[in-house]
Amino acid sequence: MLRFPCPHCDTVLKTATSMAGEVVSCGHCHHRLRVPLAPPKRSSFSLRDIGFLLLAIIATGVVTVVTWSYWKSSRSPIVAKTDHNGREEPSKTIQPVAVSLEPRNNVEVPPTPPPATDIDRALDRLNQARLAANLAEVRLDAEASRRAAELAKTLLNRGQSFSFAVEHPTAAIAWKESGSAIANWLDGPLHRDLLLARGREFVGIGTARDAKGRVVTVLDGLFASQLAVGSDPAVLYPVPAQTRVPLSFPGNEVPDPLPDVKDKLAGYPITVQFQRRARVTAVEALLEDVEGKTVSAHISTPENPANKEFAANQQNTVCLFAKKPLVPGTRYLVRVRARVDGREWSRLWAFATQPETDGIPRMKEAALRQLNAYRKEAGLVSVSEDDAMSFACQAHASYLAQHLDRVPGLSLYEEKESLDGYTKEGAAIGAKCTIRLGGGSGPADAVDWLMTSVLNRNLVLNPTVQRIGLGTAIHAPRGWIWVLHLPGLRKRGDGPPVVYPGPGQKNVPLFFARDIRELVPDAPRDGRAGFPISVNFFPLAKVTDVQAKLFHSDGNEVPIWVSTPQKRLPGTGNYSQIVLIPKNVLAPASEYRAVVEAQVDGISLSREWMFFTQNPKADELRVGDTLLTQLNAHRRRSGLEPVERDESLSSACRFHAEYIVRNIDNPKTQGLNIHDEDNSLPGYTEAGKQAGKASVIAVISDPIDSIDMWMGTLYHRLPLLDPSLKRIGYAQKQHPIRGWITVLDCNSRR
Repeated sequence: MLRFPCPHCDTVLKTATSMAGEVVSCGHCHHRLRVPLAPPKRSSFSLRDIGFLLLAIIATGVVTVVTWSYWKSSRSPIVAKTDHNGREEPSKTIQPVAVSLEPRNNVEVPPTPPPATDIDRALDRLNQARLAANLAEVRLDAEASRRAAELAKTLLNRGQSFSFAVEHPTAAIAWKESGSAIANWLDGPLHRDLLLARGREFVGIGTARDAKGRVVTVLDGLFASQLAVGSDPAVLYPVPAQTRVPLSFPGNEVPDPLPDVKDKLAGYPITVQFQRRARVTAVEALLEDVEGKTVSAHISTPENPANKEFAANQQNTVCLFAKKPLVPGTRYLVRVRARVDGREWSRLWAFATQPETDGIPRMKEAALRQLNAYRKEAGLVSVSEDDAMSFACQAHASYLAQHLDRVPGLSLYEEKESLDGYTKEGAAIGAKCTIRLGGGSGPADAVDWLMTSVLNRNLVLNPTVQRIGLGTAIHAPRGWIWVLHLPGLRKRGDGPPVVYPGPGQKNVPLFFARDIRELVPDAPRDGRAGFPISVNFFPLAKVTDVQAKLFHSDGNEVPIWVSTPQKRLPGTGNYSQIVLIPKNVLAPASEYRAVVEAQVDGISLSREWMFFTQNPKADELRVGDTLLTQLNAHRRRSGLEPVERDESLSSACRFHAEYIVRNIDNPKTQGLNIHDEDNSLPGYTEAGKQAGKASVIAVISDPIDSIDMWMGTLYHRLPLLDPSLKRIGYAQKQHPIRGWITVLDCNSRR
């Protein structure tokens, strides 16, 4: 029977001697271990062996007797002798020599070894695991350990604001003692593979503690080599060592890659895209977090696609969706194994998610910049974010994202104490905030939505407001929920009225992004109004005798509806404002002149100013160039060749975008039918039909976000990362109410 300890849990294992050299599993921690070699067995004695043994005993006895006799004689008393003259000869007795117990000067005494530290014990634990796997031990590297200790101190000092995984892509981190950290990493199969990698000779381990009792361990160099060497027949995304990876899949892709999942909000999709003709079988996929814990994930494979109805759309792709959004500022490990065309294929790699500061804080900063840009156009000073207001807005946004469409009768402007996520701050702000549902993540969405509304615009253009609150949270499948608190107007104030669009403003939108019948009930059912022009006064100002006109640069007067404090249009609120609404969409790339006259508190007021509308063709070229740059950045990161924009493909995309805008509410364009064209509908073209089938399409609040949106999905990402893609076409068209239609042909491959 053999006995040996498990290096992971110190359990003493017992096995039969015959199992020496084989691999067994520990019954306590279930790690697989190799049984040490058993000592050689002794063979039985023969008669010949006994004879030799007797001779050896006799010879030993003879030598012992002779040695004893000699020793006895040498110990006999020494007798004094006299010389021939009768004098006594000196004694020959050997005098004793004093032996000093002090060390001699030329003899070096080894120092007493220092007691083992936590790091020593952690290294010993790691090396026990390596020896059990028949691997060479590793040694501590002094410089790497010093660097690891410095990083650990920095992490404690800077806290969550320190994006460790992004700023130090080769180091591993655990909020534990070094021994527990090593044990956790060894428990995780993917981290274990990195710790037990062949060829590893040195490691650096450092720890740090703070006054609060927190301890962090850093292991330097764990992720220095993340991907097996050799040609790879697949496109991995996120790519090995990629940083600032987004956190979530919003759950609004059509077709639905998770049809059987109730909560569509999931982690950012991780894909392994094999060649189209490859045969991919026996897939195993695993996702692991920074502590070595397996992350629960939805897994879709070519053999077992999550949405079997659209297996062809998935192609030869393995996809992992973590069941919850990924954690910001965190490193994840991924391993995918498969048989590709009958051969074993495996990849293990790591990526790091975007830091906390790259997510919601950056979105709110961008929205605040956008809002202040509009205030500047109107001649107003900038506002700043109020931390307390934003905390309350964020709490209410998170509450709504958690319960909207899940709790019947949920009020957007209240919170129930019985529901998770309730906060006093969120409940208080809910009753006096402005809420935008189903918006995009870019700054243009929430702020532009306010500016296109004559009901909310005056909140942005409040001349007396100084601080505001913003909060946003993602909801599946609606998208981003924005909660904004912009304090109301002071009753009285000095200064001129605020006009918008401002004098000389450029790139003014063409449309009123609402159903005009909300303001003008007798307007045509399919009527499209132009962007509204407003003049805002303080609430108690008495505005009478209003005259307002709008002129095109060609001198022609533009037909308008006018709302005044004396005669308000429905849906414009009880504000003291004058609103001019063009009865038709404004002309692109044109100059307009607005003229407003009125009596304000008995004093005559006259305002005349110019503004300029946007140029859709120039905007399409600008956005198209930006999207092409973004797409090629993703392709280069994935090791793919860049693509070029093809004007003939773009022209066909333009036809299809126009077709969608004209028929977006028709049932024949809903769902996947948005990729087709019906010859009975207006705007049908054969070229547009072909472009629709070959394109990825988005209905989005800001076209500049299209590539990021497509890359955050499964089915739309795959054609963008197709190695055979050479040329693309792109076009965009604005729908007056639904936002922008973007069409990108990425399947024609010409």
